[in-house]
Amino acid sequence: MNQPPEVLDAGEEFEIISEVQPLCATDELPRVPAFERPSLVDSVPLFGLLLVAKGGTLVVKKSRTVLSGSPGGEGSEVWCGGRITHITHACDGLTIFVITIWGDDCPHLLCFDTAGLVQQGSSASPYLECSNSSSAGSRVLGLAVNPTDPACVAYCTSTGDLTVLNISTNSVTYNTKKNMGARAIGWSAKGKQMCVGCQDGSLSLHKPDLAPVRIIAAPPLFAGAAAPVTALVWFTNTEFFVAYQQSNNQPCLVYVNGPKGQPAQYINYEDVCYSNDSPEPLFYHLLFIPQWNQLLVLSSGGIEMATLIKTSSGAWAQLALEEGSRAEMHFINVTQETFPLGITLDLCSTKTFTVKEDVTEGPHPVVVSLSTGGELNIFHLVNRLPDKPDLRASLPAQPAPAGPVRTAQQYCSNIVIPPRPHASSALSSAVDAGLPGTSSSAGVASSGFAFSSNFTNPSSVAGFTATSSTAIASAPATNYSSSFASTNTFAAPGTTSSNSASFLSGIGTIVSASTTNASSTLFQTSNTTSASGSLGLFSRPSVPPSNGSSLFGGASMFSQNKAPTSSLFGGGVSLGGSVYDSSRRVNI
Repeated sequence: MNQPPEVLDAGEEFEIISEVQPLCATDELPRVPAFERPSLVDSVPLFGLLLVAKGGTLVVKKSRTVLSGSPGGEGSEVWCGGRITHITHACDGLTIFVITIWGDDCPHLLCFDTAGLVQQGSSASPYLECSNSSSAGSRVLGLAVNPTDPACVAYCTSTGDLTVLNISTNSVTYNTKKNMGARAIGWSAKGKQMCVGCQDGSLSLHKPDLAPVRIIAAPPLFAGAAAPVTALVWFTNTEFFVAYQQSNNQPCLVYVNGPKGQPAQYINYEDVCYSNDSPEPLFYHLLFIPQWNQLLVLSSGGIEMATLIKTSSGAWAQLALEEGSRAEMHFINVTQETFPLGITLDLCSTKTFTVKEDVTEGPHPVVVSLSTGGELNIFHLVNRLPDKPDLRASLPAQPAPAGPVRTAQQYCSNIVIPPRPHASSALSSAVDAGLPGTSSSAGVASSGFAFSSNFTNPSSVAGFTATSSTAIASAPATNYSSSFASTNTFAAPGTTSSNSASFLSGIGTIVSASTTNASSTLFQTSNTTSASGSLGLFSRPSVPPSNGSSLFGGASMFSQNKAPTSSLFGGGVSLGGSVYDSSRRVNI
């Protein structure tokens, strides 16, 4: 086992200038389940496009607009039917591939014509939808396009299956190999073979038709424990960079040289990103720049991007960048760390930088990463190393992609994109998916300052019926609610409703669906003694204490209630009142 070379001091030869552009609010990005490995940003330099996933929406923008500091600029948003997990593009830039999770809990591969996205904007639709090898609950772990064949794309799923698609002008063919333990994919530079990283840590080489070529054994690095592959780059005929998931959930980077007919050689660079400790498995985003012989690495649990370069001796060494010239994910509110959700290389920047008086540099190649904070982290790569070509010099003019636009009819398919969920169903979907800021307790969903409603059948002035509940603050899961408005705001006591609603109700909701059979008026004093009674804003109850609540907690504004009732800011008998934990009361 060889040891990695010493870390090299980059000095002024390689620096990174960091910028940040806001894209969306943090809560617009779904929380990523532990076993998924999303890739939510992609650049199409040929046409000057930057693609970003925002929940189930594909955001399409002009790269130059974003990189110049105007994120609002030109662009469109295309609904894809469900949460997006991966975005990439064909080698000719004419097809955009999007993996999205629909209501059937299956991954669906959508193929968009790039010309259609540019010309049709938000009304663009995919010309092909592929899901034949997906099963409910499975997820795509790796998506990779053939670097020389724009009609060929491969993906692997959490079930260990590997699928290769070949798309012709009016049909698509699938080739799937089941249960092979596939966890990551990388193509050779010429696209003649693909390397599949497996659950047991081995590398399995295949032809595009999935004919096996050979297997490179897992490295003997992990004390006999299997370490699954999470990402890989194949950069020469025999050389690979492979990311592994260790038993402690930390990632590590391994150089593999596997000549045919000879034992493979391995170098363990360990965790080049100095990731945080995590109870969930961490993984790397790898970006290889062949013209520079350079590898860039971001960790799902780290804030600093690592840089490795090939030295004059042929060894790969990590660069140590000067303070202030490192690529670090932007902090929110100074203290809140954010982490990458994808990485891409963009060559469309026109921005220059003043180095010293009357001396400017740039534009530079740019690495773009979407963060968990809803921001685009922009890293300008200032490469002054000797004999490094200008990546932008080979970039052709950026014409708009020409038609004709491929359509679903061309492939004899009828693609029905699931509609955007109504606000009322969005909450339940958020709870099911474990989106940030949501929780569920005893059937009552709550979320910090999230709003969701689906009003139907307005029955009177200032009255409504709500079909779902959304919490303004996480409150105890009380079953009965009152305060401020029932189905008919000024209804007489005893008005019957099978689904009465309350505004600022006792379960901490802005709009709630209640199963009570009686509603109350704004200032009613209720003498109802049954569990179905609800209470007014200033009412003093004679109902069982487990059923009453009001705007500022407890059974009424000025009363004491021994029950764990809830209020606008989460429970207790007053605005800043008491919280009950079983039999123990804690003042806050």
